[in-house]
Formats: sequence, structure tokens, C-alpha cells
Amino acid sequence: MKKHLVYTAAVSLFLFSCGGPDRTAELKTVDSLMKVLDATDSIIGTLNLDDVKKRGEEVANNRKYIQFNVNMLKDTLDFNTALMLTEYREAGKFFDKIRNEAMHIDRSVDSARVSLNNLKHDLENNSLAEGIDLNASLAGERAQAAEMKAYAENLQLMVKATTASHDTLAPKVNAYVKLMNEKLAAQKQK
Repeated sequence: MKKHLVYTAAVSLFLFSCGGPDRTAELKTVDSLMKVLDATDSIIGTLNLDDVKKRGEEVANNRKYIQFNVNMLKDTLDFNTALMLTEYREAGKFFDKIRNEAMHIDRSVDSARVSLNNLKHDLENNSLAEGIDLNASLAGERAQAAEMKAYAENLQLMVKATTASHDTLAPKVNAYVKLMNEKLAAQKQK
């Protein structure tokens, strides 16, 4: 009986020692980084990219319409109108940039999530590749997650500022288009 207990204890001790190092702290770090990625996804979700796209397309279409009709009227622009249209064009460029950058961050978040899932799997199964510096890997993932979140927060501020600028300029541009349409109608009547 004692022999059986000693044998069971030896097998249990052997199996316990084969479990690998305790990676609880590293797994908690991976989980916290996943939360940062979730927060970044949430920020990107608040950007309302459909509205950003719509506003960018509106600016592009209005710019083309105005340019075509200014050429058609053989009209010139006064300084204030030219300045307003330049600011309007820049707002459109920012809308396009915001949309492109948000899609880029979204893809980067997905990639980082896959990387963290792989790292978590390796840690849980004690299958981390030989030669991998775990601390450096976690530090790199931490830096990448923080940078993506900060960039998403910056995009959120850009959306607010660009939308405010657009909302200020759009009525002025619409008034200019209305005036241009009146000029075009008058020219056709001649």
C-alpha cells in the first residue's frame, strides 16, 4: 500500500513539474491589452464613418460642381469666397483622411488581436517558441495597443473639429451655389 502511495505521489509530482512556468501575470497582461483593443474598437465605432464618408463625398461633389460652373460662367472669385472654398475643400480632405485612417486602425486592431490570441494560446499551452523574449514581446504589444488607442482618440477629436468646420461652411457654400445657379439661369436667358 505504501509503495502504491509513493508511486502515485511520484507520478503526481512529475506531472506537476512538467506544467511549465507560471504565466498568470503575463496572461493578465494579455487580457488587459485585449481590453485596450476593445476600447479602441469602441472609439472607432463612435466615429460614424458613414456620415464621415457622406460629408466627404458631398464636399467633393460640390467642389466639382462649383469648379465646372465657375469655368462655365468665366467668373472669378473674390478673396473671401476663394478662402471659404479652400477651407471647405480642406474639410473634405480631412473627412477622407479620417475614414482611411479609421479603416487602417481597425485592420491594425484586428491584427493585434490575432497576435495577442496567439500569444495567449502559447502561454496557456507552454508552447512559446524558443528564443522569444516574452517581456519584449509584451512590451511591443503594449506600445502598439496604446498607440492605436491614442490615434483613435485623436481621430475622434478630428471628426468633431472637421464636422464643426463643415457645419459652419456648408450653409455659406450652399448660398454661393444658389447665387451661382442664379447667374447660370440669367446667362441662359440671354
